[in-house]
Amino acid sequence: MKMVSLLHLCICFYGNAFSQGTITLQVEGIDLKKGGQLSIAIFDETNFLKTGKQLRALEVEVISEKMEISFEKIAMGTYAVAVFQDTDWNHELKTNFVGFPQERIGFSKDAHIKFGPPSFSDAQFKLEKEDIVVLKIILR
Repeated sequence: MKMVSLLHLCICFYGNAFSQGTITLQVEGIDLKKGGQLSIAIFDETNFLKTGKQLRALEVEVISEKMEISFEKIAMGTYAVAVFQDTDWNHELKTNFVGFPQERIGFSKDAHIKFGPPSFSDAQFKLEKEDIVVLKIILR
């Protein structure tokens, strides 16, 4: 009896650990005239907005004012997304002398920059049960 319960527990745990889903971003507010590329990153709470610590990242050339980008095979969990339009192709968000972004930027759940970047909780969303999560990201 104990062996069956332990086996069931292992199957439930590892079954959830290996479940994967898709995150699809519908990015709007792209300045087509400025061109460049979209720099996209998916973060967990521990590493939110830490350069080089993203779960997944992608750079995509700007081809339209609205673009759709998908990330497949993402493990179930709670995440936040940041996207910026890298108009000078330098792979870094350009900011002014006080740190305010000079390139268009947006976050999941339309989290806004106020007196600094949004918190993880403002931008977080859940990916569950092999879902396809569709997020609208508005660059401002």
